[in-house]
Amino acid sequence: MKKYLKIDTPAKVNLFLNVVGKRPDGYHEIETIFHAITLFDTIFLSKSQKKGIQIECNEPSLPTDEGNLAHQAAKALSDYARVVPAVMIKIHKRIPIGSGLGGGSSDAAATLIGLARLWNLGLGRDELYGIARGLGADVPFFILGGTALGRGIGDRLTPIETPEIHLVLIVPKFSISTREVYKRLKFRLTKEVLDISIISDCVKKGDLSKLSRHLYNVLEEVSLRDYPYLQKLKERLNFAGALSSLMSGSGPAIFGLAPSREEAYKIKDRLKDIGELVCVVSSFNSQVGVEDFEPPLFPLSSRRGD
Repeated sequence: MKKYLKIDTPAKVNLFLNVVGKRPDGYHEIETIFHAITLFDTIFLSKSQKKGIQIECNEPSLPTDEGNLAHQAAKALSDYARVVPAVMIKIHKRIPIGSGLGGGSSDAAATLIGLARLWNLGLGRDELYGIARGLGADVPFFILGGTALGRGIGDRLTPIETPEIHLVLIVPKFSISTREVYKRLKFRLTKEVLDISIISDCVKKGDLSKLSRHLYNVLEEVSLRDYPYLQKLKERLNFAGALSSLMSGSGPAIFGLAPSREEAYKIKDRLKDIGELVCVVSSFNSQVGVEDFEPPLFPLSSRRGD
C-alpha cells in the first residue's frame, strides 16, 4: 500500500473564451478551449498519524485551511468515499496565484487524483469528474488534461487532439479577482463572435497562422479596461515577434503564440527588460503523472516553464 505520492500538475491557458449566458445559480455559461501548459505546481501526499487534512505550502499568502481548494478537494473526496482523512498535503507553488492560469483548480484536481490512489479507492474518471464539478468550474478540466473544448460552466468537456504549441508567457506581479471580472462583464448580444468550432479546428490542425488571427477572450474587455498596462504587455509581445497575444482567463497572465520553440526563446530574450515573470511554455498533452517517493525528502520537480 502506497504511503507517499508526488504529482506535477500543470497550469492552463484559454485559447478561446466566450461567455454566452448566466445561470440562476450565479455561474456563467461559457465556451472555451482549455490548453494545459508546461508550468507546474508539485503536490506531495502522505498518510499521517494525525487525523484531519493538513496542508503546508511554500507560498505564505496561500491559505492552508478550508480556504484552500486542495483542502476542499480532500474533504469532498473523503466525504464521498466515507474515509476518515489523515493526510498531509504539501504544495510547492510555481503557478502564480490569481493569474488566470488555473493553479488552484489544478492543485485540487491533483489532490483528487492522488488521494484516490493513496486511499486505494478505485474510482474512475467519471466519479472524479462528479466530485470536481462541486469544487470549481476549471477543476474537471484538470482531471482530463491536455486540450479540451469546454461548455456549460466549463465542465462539459470534449478532448481535442493537438500538435505541440509554443507560447511565451508574461505574468504580472499583481492578481485579478475572477469574480469581479465576471461581475463587471456586460453582455453584448449583437456582437459577432467567431464560432468556437473554427478555433477548435485551427488547434487540431496546428494552423498557427489562422489561430493567431482568431484568439479570443471576452473577459479582456473588462481586465484591459481596468488595467491598461496589460494592453501594453500584449503590444510588447507582438512587437517582440509573437504571432498574436491573449489574456488567459480573467488575467492578468498574457501569452503570445510563437512560430516555434526556437522563436519563443528569441521572443523571451527580447523581453528581458520587462520586469515581469517571462517564460517559455509548451503544450502539455500527457495525463497528470502520479509518482511514488520516499521520505524524508520532498524533492522539487524540475518540470516548469523556462
